[in-house]
Amino acid sequence: YPGFDSAMAFLDQSQEEANREEREREEARQRELEQAKALADEQKRRALAQARTAKIFKIAGACLFALLCASLYLMNVAIESKKEVSEKIFQLAARSTATAEKTITENKLYESLAWFNDASELSKGDAVAQTYVATKLKTLLPNIPFLEKVEMLSLPMVDYKLGSKKITLFSRSGNRYGRLDEFDLVNRTLLETEFKNIRSKWGKFNTNGDFLCYSTIDDKLRIIDKNNNNDNAIAGYSGSLRMSAFSPNNDKMAVISETDSTVLSILGFNGLNEIKPFEFVHRLRNAHLEYVSEHSIVMGGNYKKSGEDYFTIVFFELTNNELHKKHELTQRGS
Repeated sequence: YPGFDSAMAFLDQSQEEANREEREREEARQRELEQAKALADEQKRRALAQARTAKIFKIAGACLFALLCASLYLMNVAIESKKEVSEKIFQLAARSTATAEKTITENKLYESLAWFNDASELSKGDAVAQTYVATKLKTLLPNIPFLEKVEMLSLPMVDYKLGSKKITLFSRSGNRYGRLDEFDLVNRTLLETEFKNIRSKWGKFNTNGDFLCYSTIDDKLRIIDKNNNNDNAIAGYSGSLRMSAFSPNNDKMAVISETDSTVLSILGFNGLNEIKPFEFVHRLRNAHLEYVSEHSIVMGGNYKKSGEDYFTIVFFELTNNELHKKHELTQRGS
């Protein structure tokens, strides 16, 4: 038929055109599906990321809250600890200040300064404690003597006694010649006494410095009474003199002397009756004694027994003008 070929060609062309359009539609649909899938994947990824971020923020918030609570707790502990430390410092400073006050009442004026220094060091950094120590120090400091004048002594000083109005000095040279002098705390002057050229092996003051007991070179016991300017000999002992101690009332004295053994004697210099001496079995080396009270004495020393070193400490009581040994400690050593 005329035009058949052209018609078939047209149909073929139309079929190809339809196929092409179908392919394009399919490709477009595939592209849309892929885009939709990609968008869904992106949305899912974003949702997961947001969920993770929210979880992280929740954990971080919980951690921050825990840290805040811990910080508040630790801050409270620190405040309480600081308060406790401040209270302890105040207590220690108050104790040192109280000790300083006590030493002043006992006339240990310069020793009190050491306790005030301790209180001052303890109170550093604590305003309350510093104010407390400063107030006490201002009150008590005027009672403590300070260096105002210096006097050169001709002999080395070996002992002194600090009284309320004077300082009694005992000085002695290498050849054992000594002297007594006084420093007047009121007038700030050094006064020479009439007790010069005292030749002694040792000397011992009483509590306030009014009496000096000393041993002469030839083992004679003498007592200087500065109240009436007397220098008296004391009897009632035997052997070589080693040491003495005044009773608190200054009406008698304990004396250590040596013969074949060590002897403790109680001597009166105001008309008291003689008391029987106590004789140790051994001769004591480095013997020492002190009055504990008016009627109590403690004494100690070293000795050798069978070639070994021993020491003994004995507590005596003086009752009815008799010397009684109440307690004794003896051990090896020195």
